[in-house]
Amino acid sequence: MNPSDATALVVGAAQAAGPCPEGEEPWKARVQRLAVDLAFAARAVGEDLARIDAAAKFTALLEKVEIQPETGRGLLTLRTSEGQAETISTEQETTVRGAAMIAQARALTGRWVLVHRANETFKGPAGHGTMRTVVHLTDLGEGVLSKQAAWRVLLADAQHNQADARRAWQQAGLPDDGPVRVDRLDQARQALAGAKPPEV
Repeated sequence: MNPSDATALVVGAAQAAGPCPEGEEPWKARVQRLAVDLAFAARAVGEDLARIDAAAKFTALLEKVEIQPETGRGLLTLRTSEGQAETISTEQETTVRGAAMIAQARALTGRWVLVHRANETFKGPAGHGTMRTVVHLTDLGEGVLSKQAAWRVLLADAQHNQADARRAWQQAGLPDDGPVRVDRLDQARQALAGAKPPEV
């Protein structure tokens, strides 16, 4: 951590600790503890953002949330605009992140979501394997996005190449003004994915 980041953490911790009373040594110790807690929180946020940035993204209707009895993981049933169903997992309900994701998914049942999905490795009785895991959900509403929200989704898919995103937008016939249906946005995203060179 560079000195400026450490200074920012100490300033934030000092603000959280409140005014320094008489006998400043206990106050300094409290600021130090809070600064360390903030540093760990910042590191965790950075790790979460890295997972989200690396995840595959797609839009789908969140149909159902269940708990898998054997693992304690949440199972999300998703349906794309083409009608294809996919099931992906959360972390275990007993973990903080797992419980939070399950609660969010239950609140979003019946709505369109932007799903950030990672293929995570695990070790089980039969050896190592991979599991499709949801790392983030964004509420897209009841099937319609604003033009600005739709453009942000498509631009992210195009890795912020505006020319590619605009070309896919036009090929899908998306409107210049007004709301964009999620299924129409998916057509633009598919056109964009089809225009990309295959990975080697």
